[in-house]
Amino acid sequence: MAVRRACASNGAVSHPSLFPLLLILLRHGVFGSALTFSLLSSFLTSCFLTFFSVRKRGNGRLLEDAIILRRDLWWPMAAPLKRHGSLAASIVLFVCTAWITSRYNSSAAFERPIHFSTLTLLESGLAIAAWAKWSSPDQGAHDEGYQLATFSSPSPHWKRRIQASIDFVRNRHLFSSPSIPLGTAIVLRTLLFWRTIRTIHSAWESFETFLPVFITLYLVASPTAISLQQPLGDQTRSRRCFSAAHIRYLFIAVVWACAARSTLALSTQSAGAICPPGPLRWERQIPLAQIVTVALDAFLLVRLSRWRQETAEDAPQAWAFASRLFLGSAGLLAILACLSFYNLRNIRWAFVLHYVAIRDLVVDSTVASIAILSGFYVMKDLHPSTLAMVTTASGVYAHQIFRMLQTSAPVDDSLLYMVSGGVAIAGVGLLLRYDKDISGMSGSGADHRLVRFLTGWYVVLVGFLCSTYLVFYPDFASIDTLSLPDLLSVEHAKSDTWMLQANQSRTLDEAVRNYRVRYSMPPPPNFDKWFEYAMRNGSPIIDDFTQINDDLLPFWGVQPEVLRQRTSHALALPWLGMGGLRIRGGRIDISPGTPGSHMWMMESMQEMIEPFAQHLPDMDFAINLNDECRVAIPFEDTQALQNDGLDSRARLLSNSALKPFDSSRQLWPDNDTVLGPKVKSPYFADHIRDEIYYDFVAPACPPDSPARSTRWWSRRESCRDCLLPHAVRVYENGLENYPVVSNWTAATDLCHQPDLAYLHGFLLSPAAAIFTKAPFPVFSQSKTSGFADILIPSPWNFDDKAGYDEESDVQFESKENVMFWRGSATDGYAARGSWQSFLRARFVAAANMWENAWTMPSATAAEGDVVRSDAGPRFDVGFVGEWRKCHEGDCDAERDTFWDGHDEPTKNKVKFQEHWKYAHLMDLDGAGFSGRFIPFLRSKSLVYRSGVFRTWLAERLKGLLWFFGVDYEGKIRAAQIAEEGRIWAAQALRKEDMRIYMFRLLLEWGRLVDDGREELGFA
Repeated sequence: MAVRRACASNGAVSHPSLFPLLLILLRHGVFGSALTFSLLSSFLTSCFLTFFSVRKRGNGRLLEDAIILRRDLWWPMAAPLKRHGSLAASIVLFVCTAWITSRYNSSAAFERPIHFSTLTLLESGLAIAAWAKWSSPDQGAHDEGYQLATFSSPSPHWKRRIQASIDFVRNRHLFSSPSIPLGTAIVLRTLLFWRTIRTIHSAWESFETFLPVFITLYLVASPTAISLQQPLGDQTRSRRCFSAAHIRYLFIAVVWACAARSTLALSTQSAGAICPPGPLRWERQIPLAQIVTVALDAFLLVRLSRWRQETAEDAPQAWAFASRLFLGSAGLLAILACLSFYNLRNIRWAFVLHYVAIRDLVVDSTVASIAILSGFYVMKDLHPSTLAMVTTASGVYAHQIFRMLQTSAPVDDSLLYMVSGGVAIAGVGLLLRYDKDISGMSGSGADHRLVRFLTGWYVVLVGFLCSTYLVFYPDFASIDTLSLPDLLSVEHAKSDTWMLQANQSRTLDEAVRNYRVRYSMPPPPNFDKWFEYAMRNGSPIIDDFTQINDDLLPFWGVQPEVLRQRTSHALALPWLGMGGLRIRGGRIDISPGTPGSHMWMMESMQEMIEPFAQHLPDMDFAINLNDECRVAIPFEDTQALQNDGLDSRARLLSNSALKPFDSSRQLWPDNDTVLGPKVKSPYFADHIRDEIYYDFVAPACPPDSPARSTRWWSRRESCRDCLLPHAVRVYENGLENYPVVSNWTAATDLCHQPDLAYLHGFLLSPAAAIFTKAPFPVFSQSKTSGFADILIPSPWNFDDKAGYDEESDVQFESKENVMFWRGSATDGYAARGSWQSFLRARFVAAANMWENAWTMPSATAAEGDVVRSDAGPRFDVGFVGEWRKCHEGDCDAERDTFWDGHDEPTKNKVKFQEHWKYAHLMDLDGAGFSGRFIPFLRSKSLVYRSGVFRTWLAERLKGLLWFFGVDYEGKIRAAQIAEEGRIWAAQALRKEDMRIYMFRLLLEWGRLVDDGREELGFA
């Protein structure tokens, strides 16, 4: 049968050769640039594929021990699908597309594109070979054409292989083989994908929607166009064809691609990661790399479609070619990956895989390989433009459906979203209609049954999408929202309820009874001294010290002797960054080995404890001198420790003969041993600049938590489902589409927020990270969820290093209507571009963007004039100080981004007391907790808090920190909440409250480390 070559177009959301078909399957298939590998890839592809490309020469074989698969062995593979094979393959392809689309951001497979690509290619190639071998064990005959070769000899002769390769190249068969350009394209686009994943936040949104456009342009420019099987007697022609039909199709395809990209962009929420300025920075080249990638996709799809259709009557040749191509590309990718092993970090990334990564790689690569094989199968009956367009559209629709089914993702009802969505829906129908024109211009046509099926599939998807939109339209979902006044009333009621139960006791007897009920054990010895001290100093909280209980409970499962030994171990190694306090007979001394730079911290703690030291038993305790927390105990170990601790407490509760502290026993050593800096610890390890979320935080979460089951790797898009446990929708002033925080404790829980793994400096690249997974009793100023440090009040706040001066403050109504922040980039170590998604960097970039977008107040306004109440708050935020925690290149990039390339900051430094001029103050995490939060709360300004670190005062703060409407009523609410926060801070966050908290904590610690702790208590 003669096959006439006619003009056609192509484009798909999936590719038949792993990455054409695969990366388009990804709804965000944005792929980075790695052009430096292209020449190397081409050469290695040429050499590597010779071991898979074997051609018959004369009456002999190039490889005598090769078993050549006969052409007729491939027919059994296609036989079961002969009648309805393309329909079945199309269904499988669309199901796989929906699966991959739904998992793109939350699967660890796409975070490791080299692993994913290699495994998918390998599975695809081996699946074809395994099917052929299973179909018929008789593989003795051979035929001409490109064959798939396997070697039967257990010890093949390498000289003959090398000679065969040389002969293959010498006879120019190598460079005439279509495997070479296709294999090179696959490898190159994989490297581009890898590079883009590394900087996904710099990529264009869903640029793969332009694939139909690129395929049409390629087919028009190609001197040899493609056709499907034609009736007998047609002549084969090779020509370029370009007509009004092509212009019309290209125009519609471009409009549809833009509408689809706009729809996807409006339906996602940016994570705020930064693309640094500078035309020569590789982040800025990612869009160009995406263009190259989509061009490679078009090339791969068209070339594979041509090969598939030219060999439609010779299926074994087509499938053998695909198997050889996939296996050769997989092998080459593995070789190129080894070139990066000069760096230990890359070796660890390549081979140290968590369970979630292994699971996702296996599952998603299998789905991708099935999609590839399905796409390759239907190529014989579809033009590449049809396949590309329908599969890409299916990916877009599937993404929208999955998004609307998420309860935390209300549908955007803006006019732009509805218009772009309508165009995206109508565009597919028009493209299906006009695709028939350009594919049949020369009398060729696709399988009409398959085209009708695709049209029906399109109608079903559109119907389901529209139905889902109507169900989840904001007007219908508004019943799940609250007005802002109602929500404030609910939260105030919760706060009042907490206050009542936290301060019930008025007498010592009541306090003892409440203690026993809450914590299932008697209070520690000298509890009466603590109660007297707390009442004398007017503590607003007497009964609820849940933070202390939660911090110490795991250590009740550790023997007292072990706790004392580990405390001594931590203080004996100066490189661990620990300072210690020693209490003997009511006297407090600072342990030796404390570095001079942090001596002020220990002196501050000494001053904090002195008023009640005479009531404490002898003890030592190790204080973390770094900002970062230290102890991350895996969840299963924590559960076991807590269970043992509860058993120990139960025995204490049942003991009726309680004893006081015994000062006659010497439990703690008095030696001052300090080991050298080269002495290693068997418990602690340095993880500076390592990503710690999945190594330390996730293992401390419950097994069914998102942290343990998903891997949200995208730094471009935030995770909407991660908001569910701590956010609600507020139906007021157009805020219904923006969830707001309603539970601050849950908002700092990292176990349901895997997207924060790459959006916080401490989790992504900590500047100091000496961690342990053993239950070490380390006292720290702050910690994130997942860490088991014992929280203490901060010496920074106790010493008023950043104090509040009420005389410098003014009433809220007289403050400038400005959101103000000044600070330095201390929330992580900037290396390899990691700073681009740090919390402080994202906030400053977003604030400056909003400031530039909003209309500024008149430049003629006098300084200090009060902004009108109906005007939106302006932003005055910026980095000041040195760029220190960064590599040289990253320091330069940060300077270019935030200081416009100057050596001096664009924002002026201000004295701390000048903060009180502004109505809105932002507080952000640094390397650890923020020392400004308490003085901000004491002021008359409204405080906004963003961060993941918890401190001793977290349980005391039940207020709401919102961004309010800018109308008059909104300003009144803001002033009220600012005043409520100021009053509460004056009552519960004083120096006296820090001492009260520390007094109770050290009484509990003294009992915990006593060998007779199950007999100690206040009767």
